Amino acid sequence: MASGKSTVGRELAVMLNIPFYDLDQEIEQSEGKTITTLFSELGESYFRAREMAMLQTLAVRQQPSVIATGGGLPCNPGAIDLLLSSGTVFYLKCDSATLLARLHNESRSRPLAPKNETELRQHLSTRESYYERAHLTVDGTLPVERVVDSIRHLIQPSASGA
Repeated sequence: MASGKSTVGRELAVMLNIPFYDLDQEIEQSEGKTITTLFSELGESYFRAREMAMLQTLAVRQQPSVIATGGGLPCNPGAIDLLLSSGTVFYLKCDSATLLARLHNESRSRPLAPKNETELRQHLSTRESYYERAHLTVDGTLPVERVVDSIRHLIQPSASGA
């Protein structure tokens, strides 16, 4: 949450000239409701089921694309395995102070947003083992352009000029 997945994903897709999918936005479009509304009206388990279904829909496509998932998706049963078998998975790792500052400065509502650093650290500790299964970890505290460039160099090593 607030690691920059959507922002970085969008920029990376533009750079690579491939489609970009933000799972939260895809769900909001298909449901006609915001994520916050889905959580409040239908609950987290309903949202997680929709999130997994949307991932499965996108994962079976044979075209290259960039998919930004929600922070809780990898923790769904079977989700991290599906992600890992569908393409290259990046973990945009950020320290808790950076994440908390980003959450504080954000205008959008997040149903599971931690309210302080202690809650955030607890939140991260329950998810970290899933995140660390990613193929590659990138420093998500860097400016967006540097994160995108780092990922591009990791997936297209010849693009580095070496």
